[in-house]
Amino acid sequence: MTESTLVVWLTDQSATRHFDAATLGEADRARYQRMRSPLRRRQWQMSRALAAHVGARSAHSLSHSGEFACLAIDARAASVGVDLEVVTVRDFQRVARAAFAPPEIEQLDAAPRHAVAVQFYQLWTLKEAFAKALKLPLATALHDCSFELRDGNWRASIPTAANWRAVVWQPCPALVLSAVSITAPGSTSASDSCATYRWPSTDCRVWPMLLDLSSKAG
Repeated sequence: MTESTLVVWLTDQSATRHFDAATLGEADRARYQRMRSPLRRRQWQMSRALAAHVGARSAHSLSHSGEFACLAIDARAASVGVDLEVVTVRDFQRVARAAFAPPEIEQLDAAPRHAVAVQFYQLWTLKEAFAKALKLPLATALHDCSFELRDGNWRASIPTAANWRAVVWQPCPALVLSAVSITAPGSTSASDSCATYRWPSTDCRVWPMLLDLSSKAG
């Protein structure tokens, strides 16, 4: 992992067998014990087992959706944000009209029917990952972080003077995942390399990349 700065790990419910509640801090243990939802407890087990495996001490972020969890880490970043979403059928246009900027709504309306779901989750996960990385309320990030497709190129408007990089993957047809890395003070550029891993699976296939954006691209 030393050759890549932004590293993203993905796991599934098979990670629960590696979970050890004894490794949790006092606050996390109390929070875990209060959980009543079986799905929520599994998600917690997956993400915390993954964090323990990776040994995340640098800037990192966790996310989970359905029976999956992920972790993004960047040793050179000031902050990191990641969001993972299971692709499910919903009224995408209705949600977009309530949460997205007008150009984003127009792009979603113009997308081919078969591409609407992935494009929606592409935008949603980017906004949520930026919310985490910039420590913004989600409602603020939905409004202030915008992405517009112009002349075949994506343009981003992000409320920060720091350099950043954002990457969107589709690890499998049912998942969309975005990771954001914000530069540390004094750095002139954001993460210039990334790597993806599955755990505890030994599946090493490269994830299809949907978008690779950075502040350098304007």
